[in-house]
Amino acid sequence: MKYCYFLLLSLIPFLGTSQALYNSYSNDNYNGYSGSFAQPASIANSVYKLSITTSFQSMVTSNFKGMNSSALSIGFDNEQKRYKDHRSGGYEARNNTLDLLGLQYEINHNNTIGYAFRTRFFSNVTGLPNEFTLADHNDFDSTKPLNSLFSFSNYNMSQFVYNEHRFNYARVLINDNDRVLKAGIALKVINGIDATFLAASEGEMKFTENTGDQIDFNNTDFQYGKAEKKNQFSSRQPGFGIDFGAVYEFRPNHKEYFYDMDGQRNIEKYNTPKYKWKVGASITDIGRVKFSKDAASFNFNSNDSIQANSFYQFGIGGFNINNPSLLKNYDSLANQGTKLSDQDDKFNMNLPTALNLQFDFNLIKNIYLSYASTIPLKSKNDPSKIYYKAIHSFTPRIETEKFCAQLPISIQANGTINVGLVGRVKIPGSPIQAYMGAQNINNWLGVRGRFTRNISAGIVIGSLYQVLTDFDGDKISDGKDECIFDPGLEKFKGCPDSDGDGIPDKEDYCIYTAGIREKNGCPDTDGDGIIDLDDQCPEDKGLAIHYGCPDKDRDGVIDVADRCPDEPGIELNNGCPFENRQCCSDNDGDGVPNDYDKCPEISGSVYNFGCPIDSSNLEKIKLKEEKTDKDPNNTIDKVDEIKSKVPTQEGTILTKPLDRTDEIEVLNIYFDVDDASVQPEYDLKIRDLAKRYDFSTNGKYKLVMIGHTDNDGSDNYNLILSKKRAETVRRKFEGNKVDYDLITVYYYGENRPIKSNDNKENKQFNRRVEVIVMKVK
Repeated sequence: MKYCYFLLLSLIPFLGTSQALYNSYSNDNYNGYSGSFAQPASIANSVYKLSITTSFQSMVTSNFKGMNSSALSIGFDNEQKRYKDHRSGGYEARNNTLDLLGLQYEINHNNTIGYAFRTRFFSNVTGLPNEFTLADHNDFDSTKPLNSLFSFSNYNMSQFVYNEHRFNYARVLINDNDRVLKAGIALKVINGIDATFLAASEGEMKFTENTGDQIDFNNTDFQYGKAEKKNQFSSRQPGFGIDFGAVYEFRPNHKEYFYDMDGQRNIEKYNTPKYKWKVGASITDIGRVKFSKDAASFNFNSNDSIQANSFYQFGIGGFNINNPSLLKNYDSLANQGTKLSDQDDKFNMNLPTALNLQFDFNLIKNIYLSYASTIPLKSKNDPSKIYYKAIHSFTPRIETEKFCAQLPISIQANGTINVGLVGRVKIPGSPIQAYMGAQNINNWLGVRGRFTRNISAGIVIGSLYQVLTDFDGDKISDGKDECIFDPGLEKFKGCPDSDGDGIPDKEDYCIYTAGIREKNGCPDTDGDGIIDLDDQCPEDKGLAIHYGCPDKDRDGVIDVADRCPDEPGIELNNGCPFENRQCCSDNDGDGVPNDYDKCPEISGSVYNFGCPIDSSNLEKIKLKEEKTDKDPNNTIDKVDEIKSKVPTQEGTILTKPLDRTDEIEVLNIYFDVDDASVQPEYDLKIRDLAKRYDFSTNGKYKLVMIGHTDNDGSDNYNLILSKKRAETVRRKFEGNKVDYDLITVYYYGENRPIKSNDNKENKQFNRRVEVIVMKVK
């Protein structure tokens, strides 16, 4: 385990920031569990349902010795130093935290639990006199005051390594929509690994060498303790700690974060922060660990003869690669002195208690300005104190779910103003957020001494709350919407019913004309069983064989072509009866001689042996085939005249090629067999085409849509199917804000194949709708 610490300590120049990082990073709303180390309440009512974090942070700060930004290392013998005078006692503080695991889980959006396992290392030196720190800066050369006594007070050197199990609970106390108050607490079980301290309330010392770093102490009382290591189970007791805090959020625009979906109203969006500003306060690391004192450590008086090598024994300097010990010990100092009568067999190491303040203000969307501070809470009379150094950060940041960029400007206890940089980015296609930061990047701004050095790295694996997506905006979530790209109705599972006939368009063969389910959504106005699309007399009941037109006298000639509609006749005489011919007897005058007339007394049709044609025998007579060859009364022409008088329906059957002189662009949309559903792959193409051209009322472009089918099925069925395909595509463009009047629909049925229908591969090209962008003349 110690070798792990050696590695961590050697990485101090390159990784981590500890509380300095959390000071600015704590306000990032996507930092997962990491933010709770500075503010235990932050995990309640957050954007995460679950988050897992891991990170390593470290910081070195001093009020007298800075690293020149041109140096390549920190804490090693070849470090280049910058010195400044300090008004109070000199100090140097190092802290490192390895957050092996941080886990956050929201039971519900008002109650959240968390757990973290952390390993932490602290080293503090305080109370160093200016003469001593200046000599250290000059590498203890001849410029130091040789053999001159100088005093010091409140000297303390403390080092502490421990593991921490942190159990967190946070909840929302008040939620009045525009204001939210949440509080959190963390209980910690502390396992002390190692500890050392050396302290003196006052004393004197002098340098004894011209060019060395040897020191003599003059009659100084020291308190000295280090953890006993022979039996770790009996030499230390589990310690306990506590963090607690609260956050108040002001949300004046909270209504913007509610939406309706799937029949539910006022669903709250949890995936984004809602506050205009928030303010928080917390006290962290209240607690201690009690250690049994090693027999080699005891309180002592220096007399006048104790000598110390200042660099390694008085607590200045960093990790030394030539002498890698986890914690410094002062046994040699104690053995040179006189053991005092006042001794304790145990000592306490207090946790680095601190007051943390946070304020965050949302300037505009995704841009924030925050303030955060860490203020140590410690007693000068504590001989074994460890603590953070005070830091105040003002941080502008840009924050989204996918990335965050922060520029913390910090004022620190050593009197320096530092500019930092903290960044977070979401790894594409994964739930992982990676972050890295430094509280001080002043060396990037030019050659200067840095009295605080840090960088940090970590990851957050999070399950963010999701807002139900609704691609077509019909308030039916995509997961429940059977027509994701088409605005529709809840009762039809998100599918549209354009004509309002209660039949969704995907089942409706006449999507723009209200109809009945028995006719697949197409209308049959006269109720004769023939849909209006096929009925040339849609308001008068008739027979299919007569194109839906009536034949009142049942003589086989429809009324519109029958010159004698109330008197049975024959087709050869325009529906009128013949005069009785001399050569042949025809009692009923239907044009069929009595010798051939099976119904000689009842007028009928020449196509039914002189008997009437009606619904009882229509199916048995191959009338259509015969009438196709014979049309003595030009009935087809008469039907064409009828068409011109029938009210116009949506779409037009093209009987000749379309004039495409003004064509700009063509999009072909292909369909499955016997299907009029637009495949999802075309929805985005339709959306793109609708955006690329100006299809407004006064725009320069219009759309023409032509429906086609292959030759499977009857000609009439294919006409209906091609019409529906074209109308389905029309509805798609309407959903993309193309005006209805700028779209013209035509349909060919199977009559204009682009390829021969002799195999499956060719047929798939014929099942299409041509979308033509045309310039308005």
